[in-house]
Amino acid sequence: MAGFLIKIREFLRRVRRSDDREKKRWMIFFSAIGIVAVVALWMAYLNVTLPKSSAGETSATPEEIGTSPSFFKILGTGWESVWKSIESNANSIGGNLENQWLNLMEQAKRTNDVNLEKPSN
Repeated sequence: MAGFLIKIREFLRRVRRSDDREKKRWMIFFSAIGIVAVVALWMAYLNVTLPKSSAGETSATPEEIGTSPSFFKILGTGWESVWKSIESNANSIGGNLENQWLNLMEQAKRTNDVNLEKPSN
């Protein structure tokens, strides 16, 4: 294990001392590896959290197999749901801001009467 860490340390030193062109190559390579890792983790997460369909439990005919929604259709449906939520929240915030503005304007127009006369006893 210690030998592996020493090799990694030497590799990083060699990359640090290299020219910018080689640094960019390594950056692109490791960025691609990172993206693949994130997508793989995301897909594994979806497989764990999404409920299993009942299609696997029963035998499906070839016609039924073609009717399952595609990944992009599911992604589009999810995007619509997220966008509707954002829209409703924005409308709610807009309504609250409008009500607060009207209350502030009402408070600004209000006048107070002050009586400075001495009360008679």
